[in-house]
Amino acid sequence: MSTSPGTAQENAAGRTLELRLGPVAHGGHMVARHEGRVVFVRHGLPGELVRAELTDAAPEATFWRADVVDVLEPSPHRRDHVWDLADSLKAHRAGLPPVGGAEFGHIALDEQRRLKAAVVREQLERLAGMELDVEVEPVALREDSDDDAGGLAWRTRCSFSVTAEGRLAMHAHRSETLIPVGPMPLATEEINRLRLWELDLDGVERLEVAAPACGSAPLVVFTLADGVAPSRLTDVLARLSPEVSASAVGPDAGRAPSPCGAGGPSPSGSSAATTR
Repeated sequence: MSTSPGTAQENAAGRTLELRLGPVAHGGHMVARHEGRVVFVRHGLPGELVRAELTDAAPEATFWRADVVDVLEPSPHRRDHVWDLADSLKAHRAGLPPVGGAEFGHIALDEQRRLKAAVVREQLERLAGMELDVEVEPVALREDSDDDAGGLAWRTRCSFSVTAEGRLAMHAHRSETLIPVGPMPLATEEINRLRLWELDLDGVERLEVAAPACGSAPLVVFTLADGVAPSRLTDVLARLSPEVSASAVGPDAGRAPSPCGAGGPSPSGSSAATTR
């Protein structure tokens, strides 16, 4: 039921609905319904009763999108979120949208795996007509260990934007809003050890960082704003370990070369330059 009765026009983005969440869907959403319309809700769990703020709710749309902002009846599988900036409840209280990319951070790990298996199973049945048992298994972070780090510290590649003040940032989900970030629980130790959030990134539009599984040094590719010379990165690189590979590319550059030397085009564009 809605917290404010009325037409679809009144229930535009920014309105809050009270919803009973249904099954999990692809992309980290839970499926709910409001007056016959499907609403894809992030940051919830099946069976929960929540208040969800509409984030994409055009009156003529066949479905809406929403984020949980309050939990009225929590699931027993709900836990404290692993990353405050991605916690929809805390972000809403602070008047900000949550960072995207960690929509299951509030869910106990065993339940995360069960939900992901359910998504794969449903897709196989619906798209391929196959009825199969699916199990999502833990994956160790190192070959010589069975430690899965509690489902964290696995991401070997990260993409970032930069705020107007030169701070490392990420976008909120489906939004142009930039949220300054610090350590990222999903990123590998090698990436967090770079402490990129401490750098003055004035003149940089975005950066990509990779910690290759082949064991070579991390690679950071800085995309400079139009008109900014690669020499701007002199001070930035002085704060990074000499072992880090770094490149500066122009705003129209292509993708960076493989950090493991596995082929692929070199950076190209109006101002591509390898820094070190």
